[in-house]
Amino acid sequence: MPTPPPYAPDERPLRPDDAPHLIALSAEAGWNQTVADWAFLIDHGAGWGLWEGETPIASAMIL
Repeated sequence: MPTPPPYAPDERPLRPDDAPHLIALSAEAGWNQTVADWAFLIDHGAGWGLWEGETPIASAMIL
C-alpha cells in the first residue's frame, strides 16, 4: 500500500467570501482578475480551491 503524503491541502468549493483571498493567485500568475471578477465567477459558476490555512494555492472554475 502506498504511503500517504505527509501533507495535503484543504479542498473545498469556493464561496463568495473567498474572492478577496483569490487575488493572491491572480497576482502570482500575472492574471488580471479583480475581486469583482472573482466574485462574479463564484456567483455564476462552480469553483473549487486548494488551501493552506487561509491562503489559496490553486483554483478551478467552471462557467
